[in-house]
Amino acid sequence: MLALALFISVQTSGLASASDTAPPDPNITTGPGGLKSKNHGAVERRVNSFDKDQNLLEIPGEKPKTYPVTVWVNTPRLKGSTDAFRIYPYPIKPPKAKRSYSPMTLDYNAVKDSLWANGYQARSTIANKAYPSVSFRFSYCLDAAIRESGLGKPHVITEASRWVEEIYPYMRKNMARFNEAEEARQARYDKFIEFYEDNHAEAEVEAARRDLNPVTLNMRIYHLSLRQAVTNLPAGTWYVVGTRTLVGTIYYWNEAFEVGEGKVANIELNEANALLIDSNAW
Repeated sequence: MLALALFISVQTSGLASASDTAPPDPNITTGPGGLKSKNHGAVERRVNSFDKDQNLLEIPGEKPKTYPVTVWVNTPRLKGSTDAFRIYPYPIKPPKAKRSYSPMTLDYNAVKDSLWANGYQARSTIANKAYPSVSFRFSYCLDAAIRESGLGKPHVITEASRWVEEIYPYMRKNMARFNEAEEARQARYDKFIEFYEDNHAEAEVEAARRDLNPVTLNMRIYHLSLRQAVTNLPAGTWYVVGTRTLVGTIYYWNEAFEVGEGKVANIELNEANALLIDSNAW
């Protein structure tokens, strides 16, 4: 029995000595009370390195392809103007019209008096005027009538009466055409309000899903009265919205256009397609 006890004591002592002399395991740490636990630092370093390389927090996928878009703004009058334009991925509600414009009268006597006032007594261009002597619409019609007839403007009073008689048919035709254009402008405004009410909520949700945001345009001088802005947009339906503000007149546009493969996004904004014109002398 004594021999057996000595043998067990020697074996136990040998095992303890072997453990004490073995090199420390880098993955073993000693905590409070002498408790030992496995160190997962090496594994964590490998995982962190993998996360950095793979960027697991990002949703996989490429950025959407974009296409060039060019916006032009061209109005007969430009002096002292201020432009403010943005492109939206959803429709924007237009402001309420501050003024309504009655059709120009086609009565001969009324047109004759205006021709005397604007054709003979006030022979000047309206390009840089805040207010014409009659109205901008009448002045545009007169310019068109002169171009079509080739009559020019009378320089002496003896020519004025015959000039009024000869140019009146051209004037009447252009005034009737302008009246129709203004009626069509009002119809476009009413139709767009209806379109906005029916579609803006769904379009805004879709834009948020695709992470599409409005883009501000920087209009630059291209040539004389022509202003230009260029940007790039993903495929879809977009809306260019903005104003040109002059003394006495504000133009407002809200124009939809398509962007995508094989589509040319070249948008011209002018007096004819302005959705609203707010002027003291329109």
